[in-house]
Amino acid sequence: MKKLIVVFLTLLVSLTKAQSQGAVASYDNGIPVRLTSYTDVKGSVYLLDDWSMGIVKSTDGKVSKDYKLKYNLVEDQLLFLGKDGETPMKFSSAIKEFQIAEKGLYRNGYPALKKNTQLNYYEVLADGKVQLLKRNNKTITEYREYNSATTTRKIADNFEYYFYNGETIVPVAKDQSVLETIFKDKASAVQSKIKERKLNLKKEADLKEIVEFYNQL
Repeated sequence: MKKLIVVFLTLLVSLTKAQSQGAVASYDNGIPVRLTSYTDVKGSVYLLDDWSMGIVKSTDGKVSKDYKLKYNLVEDQLLFLGKDGETPMKFSSAIKEFQIAEKGLYRNGYPALKKNTQLNYYEVLADGKVQLLKRNNKTITEYREYNSATTTRKIADNFEYYFYNGETIVPVAKDQSVLETIFKDKASAVQSKIKERKLNLKKEADLKEIVEFYNQL
C-alpha cells in the first residue's frame, strides 16, 4: 500500500512539474532573426518600443508565459528575446494569440478579407458571440514640408474596425445590411440600442458598447 502511495505521489509531482514547465517560455521554439533597421523614420514600428513581458497561445492551445515580446506593426511580426537576453527570435510554430504588458489581446486565424490573410493579427476589443476587431497596420509614408527640398519619412497608423460572428468578418459600416449580416435576428434590437444611446459607429468605445450589448442578449 505504501509503495502505491509513493508511486502516486511521484507521478503527481512529475505531472505538476511538466505542466509548470509547459506554462513558461520555451526558447527552443524560435529562430534567430535580424531586426529591420528603420533609419531616418519618425515614429515607432512597434506596439511598445521596449521588450516587454507577455503571454502567447499557440494554435494547439498551449499557453506560454514569461516571454519578452515585441510586436512589429509594419511587418505584422511577433518577436521574442532569446534566452541570452540579446538575440531577437521569431516563433517557429504558429502563434494564435498574444498579449504584451496588458496592451490588448491580439489574435489571428480570421477569414481572409481584402489584403488581410488568416495570418494577420487583429486586436480583440470585445469577445463573445460577436467580436469587435481592430486592425492596426502601420505603414511608412514620405512627405515634404512646405518649401522644403527634404523628404521626411514617418510612421502612419492605419486603423480599421471589423465585426466577426464566428463565420463572417465584415468592415464596420453604417449600412443596415452589415448589422443584419452580423447580428442576424437581433439586428433590430441592436439598431434600437444605437438610436437610444445615440451611439456613433465611428467611435471605438461606442462600437464596444454595441457588441457587448448584443453578446448579453
